[in-house]
Amino acid sequence: MEYRRSSHAVFGLQYHIVLVTKYRRKCISGEIGERLKKEIVRLIEGHEGNVISIEAVEDHVHILAELSPRYAVSNEIATIKTVTARLLRRDYEDYLKQFLWGDSFWSRSYFVATSGGVTLDVLKEYVETQNRKPGRPYGTKKKK
Repeated sequence: MEYRRSSHAVFGLQYHIVLVTKYRRKCISGEIGERLKKEIVRLIEGHEGNVISIEAVEDHVHILAELSPRYAVSNEIATIKTVTARLLRRDYEDYLKQFLWGDSFWSRSYFVATSGGVTLDVLKEYVETQNRKPGRPYGTKKKK
């Protein structure tokens, strides 16, 4: 895994995000899916992130992205949902009327999970062994 840098941080924050349409309606057609993917990439890159992979299915979107620590994940998701819902409702209003009513496009819920370059067990072992150096008992720190 390659880490990214900002002026005060080194990070590697990858997330798997799933956004679901309201009532799980199958309203993401080919054209809407392509427009949706393009807009999500634009929004994430506009906040110093990077989309690793993205796919739109009839009733949900999978996003694998690296996000900047400057922005809270929940805020990034809220921004994506708000902007894309407005855009799609504006540009595909007639089509979407048959599936959805009101101003909603997305369900209020979402799925997000972190995705790192190593397994949790490997990382846990690494953290637990950081203080075990030759000549020092476990749990004691080096004196200055």
